[in-house]
Amino acid sequence: MHSNFPRRARMPARAAAIVLALSCAATGAFAGARYKVLASFDGADGAVPGVGLTKAPDGRMVGITTSSQIGGSGGPAVIYSVEADNTLKVLHVFAADGSEGLTFQSPLRTVALDGWIYGVATEGGAEGLGTLFRVTTDGDFEVVHSFTAAGDATGHPSGALALTQDGTLYGTTAGGVPGLPDDHGTVFGRRSDGSFFWLHRFTGGDDGASPMGGVALDHYSTLHGTTSAGGANGGGVLFSQGLDAWIFKPEHAFSCIIDGCAPRAAVAIDSNDHVFGTTSRGGSGGGMGTIFKSTGGKFFTLHTFTNADTAGRFPIGGLAFDDVTGLFWGTTSQGGSAQGGTLFKMSAKGKVTVQHAFGAAPDGSQPWCTPTVLVDGTVYGTTTAGGAGGLGTVWRLKPAK
Repeated sequence: MHSNFPRRARMPARAAAIVLALSCAATGAFAGARYKVLASFDGADGAVPGVGLTKAPDGRMVGITTSSQIGGSGGPAVIYSVEADNTLKVLHVFAADGSEGLTFQSPLRTVALDGWIYGVATEGGAEGLGTLFRVTTDGDFEVVHSFTAAGDATGHPSGALALTQDGTLYGTTAGGVPGLPDDHGTVFGRRSDGSFFWLHRFTGGDDGASPMGGVALDHYSTLHGTTSAGGANGGGVLFSQGLDAWIFKPEHAFSCIIDGCAPRAAVAIDSNDHVFGTTSRGGSGGGMGTIFKSTGGKFFTLHTFTNADTAGRFPIGGLAFDDVTGLFWGTTSQGGSAQGGTLFKMSAKGKVTVQHAFGAAPDGSQPWCTPTVLVDGTVYGTTTAGGAGGLGTVWRLKPAK
């Protein structure tokens, strides 16, 4: 998905919503000089960046790692920026005691209304149930909210955040709070005054359970997302959630057999409000994941990943929509010609074309996240392994001329 900055001249302005979504990306073996590893993590500046990047108001790309080697292996996570000289600058090191958050599997995203960059930690905080935090490229940091068992949003926030023009943030919690056996997750909102509320509490039945990808907002004030489990077929659910009347609707129940299951990333919404996404496993190709489309109440499996597929297998991240070209970008975490995962682009009809095969150092490998496409068509992302230090990379793919 494009960042929330001005688009190239020929594109119409988008309606009333700014979508905040997870991010990652790549290319190299097939893109030649257009692909470049910008930086490799060495532990002191973080390690294993499991999510992608967001563009800060000052133009720098900002991301978060799952850990570091600060104080030893398995050190605290780091928020970093990519500087103009392609070095990594540490903006914030999370407290080692977990009070600011633990377990970072959701992307950061810039909120244009206040200039801060927001994110969630799935664990840690006052009760160990996760936090909502924000940071600036000057290194200012604060925990905005600690999730609690008694709160409207319960605990374990995960996935992409969406923002409406009135300053309300929307997201999901994955549930599973100890002592709350009926907690299967929520769709929640946070108003600009700091108050929280929930729109839907998942039951673990036909509505699904354990949403991990967060939500995306279409042009009609409807949120779209997935659950990683539950539903009529047990493989998770694609759902819509209205903001006006708070109407929740299961749109599709994943079965694993043909359509895939266990979706983990945010969905992508194109300019016609069609919903696209990935499943991390399942499908008719040996259970290695799928790409799907949902429109007008109809569901389609567009691509099935297999062992023989040059596009790789097991897409942990989702798709990013380029609303200038009408194409989608995605990554697979394994497979491809170099066996380190791939970056691919896809047409709206599901034609997948590999752009880069990740492999041996100094290249990175095992990208886990959704590509980030900027307004000029440049694609940025991260890998969780490889690079000069073996701890992951930040990379860039420039658009073809």
